[in-house]
Amino acid sequence: MTVAILRIDGRIDPLDVGQTDMLAAIRTAIEATTLTSVNLQDGRRLYLDDESDESLKPVNHPATQLYNAVWRTRATYAVRGDVAIVTDLDDAQDAAKMRTVS
Repeated sequence: MTVAILRIDGRIDPLDVGQTDMLAAIRTAIEATTLTSVNLQDGRRLYLDDESDESLKPVNHPATQLYNAVWRTRATYAVRGDVAIVTDLDDAQDAAKMRTVS
């Protein structure tokens, strides 16, 4: 499993979670109290600050593009603040299998 922090300026910083609580490490890294998880449907999950709508954090344009590519609604959603992207190799393999079947 790999974890990367996608910063609001587009930088990607690896996050070494080791044997620690992954969600606690993510909350600390992106300065969030609670998290929302979004399945990006390609073996990755996007973790964002659950309270970012009410925050004054700047919009994270790269994360917003990822989010809106999966959740195509009439209104676009602006992701605010840094986010974490978690790649689970098992999930990625399952997603690849589903793409080849459909």
